[in-house]
Amino acid sequence: MSKKETRLNEVGDRYVVIFDGVCNLCNGAVDFIIKRDPKGQFCFAPMQSDLAKELATQYYDDKNAIENIKIITQTS
Repeated sequence: MSKKETRLNEVGDRYVVIFDGVCNLCNGAVDFIIKRDPKGQFCFAPMQSDLAKELATQYYDDKNAIENIKIITQTS
């Protein structure tokens, strides 16, 4: 199993929130979600990460389309 497959498998059926890791507002939104997600249904990836870029390539025609917060499910 490749490193890429391992990262995507770790996501499982959780919602992936892709956010701008240098944006204070986005980081606040992430904190807001974490505090209200006791079941751990959400996981997070800054748009600058390799995982976010892989997911953007998989779910969007333009991997640069992520300019704000996006939520991705494996069933999308």
